[in-house]
Amino acid sequence: MRLFIRIVTACLLLGTPTKILLAGSASAEPLKSPVFKMNEIRSLNDFISKQKHTKAGREHTSESSDALSKTVRLCSCQIVDLVSSNYDHRHVALLAEKANYGSKTDFIITRNLIEKEKKHLKKMFYDKIKLISEVHQTVSCRSLYFELKTVDSQLQLYEILNADSN
Repeated sequence: MRLFIRIVTACLLLGTPTKILLAGSASAEPLKSPVFKMNEIRSLNDFISKQKHTKAGREHTSESSDALSKTVRLCSCQIVDLVSSNYDHRHVALLAEKANYGSKTDFIITRNLIEKEKKHLKKMFYDKIKLISEVHQTVSCRSLYFELKTVDSQLQLYEILNADSN
């Protein structure tokens, strides 16, 4: 029994420093693992996330096409700089999306939702919020974000708020 405990203890004591030596500077996982191939795990994660998106897309297309053709998505976006005593986030996109039913107040509703979120961020987390730019378009927020991301590669997505639920 003592021999078994010694062997297990020796494996733990020798295995932990080896794992630490193989770990990269920005991650807690080894750069090259002899047991697992990290590239295969990452590609599997990408595959799973793509499957989730395609399933969501299929569920979305299974709704009646008449209802989808009548509704157009409106998106309001504000790009802000968020500053606190500990953090300094530059080029953060706050997006709000709403279905357009032909009302002139839809962009106002999405803009007010973003303003509420900014007030909440300022009250709870950040000392200063500086508005950089503001965009309103009749597209989905996801496509607007990717369009803005191609223009500004440093742009970060904070959240896409749903104005239909409010």
